[in-house]
Amino acid sequence: MFNYLKSFIKIPLNEKKIVFETVVLLLLGRILLLVPYKYMKRFFGVYNETPENKVADIRESRRISIYIRLVGNKLPWKCTCLVKALAAKIMLQRRKIPATIYFGMARNEERKLIAHAWVKCGDFLVVGKDDKYEYKTVGYFS
Repeated sequence: MFNYLKSFIKIPLNEKKIVFETVVLLLLGRILLLVPYKYMKRFFGVYNETPENKVADIRESRRISIYIRLVGNKLPWKCTCLVKALAAKIMLQRRKIPATIYFGMARNEERKLIAHAWVKCGDFLVVGKDDKYEYKTVGYFS
């Protein structure tokens, strides 16, 4: 933990801001897991509507993707795909970058149903969908 703090102190201020934002939004995503779906879906966007084919800011989307992955793997709480997808969607919304959060289902080797969430900006995968299962999309929000 001390090494992470030393590394954090050394990075530039603009990077500290995005690290802090990422931590806060990953924590918010974790807290939202306790909230009933009907209230949580406000953070998702419009149901089953893909964003217009605007040119997405891939550079900023890639930056957010990197921070979600790096910071999410270092936190003391578990950052599931849904937590990371919520944080990424909110970070992209704050920057007015059109994105879609997808929800999918698949079956594992034991034939049990498993769920997954991922976020895309146009064709760029921001978070999620790196699993070995082929998920069937059951809904998406833009």
